[in-house]
Amino acid sequence: MEIKIIKNINKLGLEYIHCYHLINEVGKKWNIEDKIKLVNLYTKKDLSKITAKDVNRLFDIIVKVLGDYKQKEIPLSYEFEGKEYELVTDYFKLPAGWFIDSEDADFVKTPELLPAFAYIEKGLSYAEIDKHENIINPLKERAEVFKRNMTLSQYVDLTGFFLLKQEQYKIFLTLTQVKKQRKKKKSLFNGKKLYTSWLTNLKKTGKKLLA
Repeated sequence: MEIKIIKNINKLGLEYIHCYHLINEVGKKWNIEDKIKLVNLYTKKDLSKITAKDVNRLFDIIVKVLGDYKQKEIPLSYEFEGKEYELVTDYFKLPAGWFIDSEDADFVKTPELLPAFAYIEKGLSYAEIDKHENIINPLKERAEVFKRNMTLSQYVDLTGFFLLKQEQYKIFLTLTQVKKQRKKKKSLFNGKKLYTSWLTNLKKTGKKLLA
């Protein structure tokens, strides 16, 4: 059974982020069952009829492709499907609703929510309403746009940026001793430790798998 593998990391869509999550979850010790999970996540194919030898071969190719990631600076804006989305750079100008909604977001399960919080339609604020108090730019619709258009590399770049912003935000709050604000806005990731540990160990894990 022949299974085609995308060998260019820049051609991988946002959904492939789950491969990195699995790599972080498994860590150093990979058995054949774990390798099958990764190959299945990456290829989205039924692997019941291929041999263990083929699984190992595909696994090695996939890990090499994912290991090709090189961090880049994120753009200040994206243009998708005829709309321009601008990066949020000043978190102190965001409405309280942004922090409330992001606190409840599960970026591991629904990764497209992360760029939907990070980028907002040009000329609009977060969850802006019209005269009838209807939301003009719903988060869910924006998330679907990024799900269809954002690449894996772009997403990983953005994750690193958010972690940096999170640390800068925490330092500022500590220095100014705004305890109430620190408690309310203490994390852009709602304590999603998987994201922090995944990003920290991403390159180390990849190198070990490739060794």
